Amino acid sequence: MKIFKWAIALAMLLVSTAHGADDVLLPTVVPEGDLRGGVFEKFPFKIWDQVGQDGPFQVRDIVLLESEDDKLLVGIGDSDPVDYTNTKGYPYDEVMFFAKGGVELTNADGSVMTAGPGDTVTLPKGWTGRWFSPQGYRKVYIIYNPKRGPEAAQ
Repeated sequence: MKIFKWAIALAMLLVSTAHGADDVLLPTVVPEGDLRGGVFEKFPFKIWDQVGQDGPFQVRDIVLLESEDDKLLVGIGDSDPVDYTNTKGYPYDEVMFFAKGGVELTNADGSVMTAGPGDTVTLPKGWTGRWFSPQGYRKVYIIYNPKRGPEAAQ
């Protein structure tokens, strides 16, 4: 839990330093009960249709914070059961804290890691392997992607 709190504090610091001095910055608080329960009833969210080995699935996504330069993203993701193999390489660095459900990660070398409620996972850019979650999951995520932002469009 300490790693997760540290990562959130770092994300907040990075985003707050990206705004102008005259802006009034307000934090977003997601109570633990809401995170494990009805957070998707209290915040606007997007639905992403995805396809895995077992067919289509949906991911619901709440963006809590996005840096001005569009490189840092903090949010809550909630997924249906999923079985997906990534052969192209994960597109960004991500820190995930699992609030509900979990995931079994099978790495390219065949080693397996399991994460469940209360666990924090770091997934480095370029990771390949299988992402298996037979029950689905809810996670808080922090994504850093230096390829995003205004200069990426140039």
